[in-house]
Amino acid sequence: MADERAWDDTYWKALVEASPDVILVVDTTGTILFANRLPANESIVGRKIWEFASGDGLKRLTEKLEQVVVSRKAVIYENAGARMDGSPGWYEVRAIPVVIDGRVDRILWASSDVTERKRLEEQLRQAQKIEAIGLFAGGVAHDFNNILAVILASSDFAAKKRPHDAELQVLLTEIADTARRGGDLTRRLLAFSRTQILHPRLVDLAATIADFARMIRRIVGDEVQLVLHEPGAPLTITADIVQLEQVLMNLCTNACQAMPHGGELHLSTRSVDLDARFAAENAWAREGPFAEISVRDTGVGMDATTFARMFEPFFTTKPEGTGLGLPTVHGIVQQHGGFLHVESAPGAGTNFRVYMPRTVGPARAIGAKDEGDGGGGA
Repeated sequence: MADERAWDDTYWKALVEASPDVILVVDTTGTILFANRLPANESIVGRKIWEFASGDGLKRLTEKLEQVVVSRKAVIYENAGARMDGSPGWYEVRAIPVVIDGRVDRILWASSDVTERKRLEEQLRQAQKIEAIGLFAGGVAHDFNNILAVILASSDFAAKKRPHDAELQVLLTEIADTARRGGDLTRRLLAFSRTQILHPRLVDLAATIADFARMIRRIVGDEVQLVLHEPGAPLTITADIVQLEQVLMNLCTNACQAMPHGGELHLSTRSVDLDARFAAENAWAREGPFAEISVRDTGVGMDATTFARMFEPFFTTKPEGTGLGLPTVHGIVQQHGGFLHVESAPGAGTNFRVYMPRTVGPARAIGAKDEGDGGGGA
């Protein structure tokens, strides 16, 4: 025998109150007849639904209300609005007509908080955009490299043909130097596009960071205090140590430039096991055992516009910057099977977290290269 409580009004109301969605019942004039999950329900019932919207949201709401009444069909749309804690968010709104005797008598207005989904979609769009730009940049870099090779070979041939022409030698030297600078640009583009040749080996990350810290102390200057947080145990990854050093150098250089009046630069490493929840909350991540490298500064931080575009090639906020530092970091880390997580806000500094897959096995510290090793060239 069915549970008779299922047909009781009180029981149904309890079910609606337990819903994670915001549910309103309104009449065709927009008057709220019932509301769940909202503070001060008594003051909401009897008021017009559009009192709680403004701007584009108000316009969209009135349009959808009219559309439901006229068409007598459900309407689904997304709208920006305040979340329960007052923070800005996004809602998927479903306006469902209740039709009695051929006309709309009531409208069930249900809103689901989809802020996290929208955030993940934006992360995915950014990742896809960077991927597309990387493919294009890699193709351009390869073609440009071929052109530079011809320029360098031709300038070298001309220099040998006219060794006693001092004025020509000066011009040819300038041509060759400029071509080499272009070669450096292509190498960074290849790093960004993840098409450069790597020379991976087992690396003791703790020893690598310690060695790098000794070198970087001479570069950061007196106004920046370098703080090294050493892990309690060895931490091994498989990486091209030349490219890994470039990642560290780019991140530390950016951090120092973000602290023009001084501050603290923190370097740390640790072993982490990322779970499915972390991967679900970050579209670019995956679960598993990783080594985390953190480069944190107490500088000016990034605004929303800069944060959204920081990995785009040639985007820079520096007067003399190339805009390839962070794209290069992004490409190198991804080519190693890792990913980045960045936290930043204006006035609150920036924390770049680099996640590299952990490796089991004996490790070698940075700088312990094999004789004749070509490094991580383009």
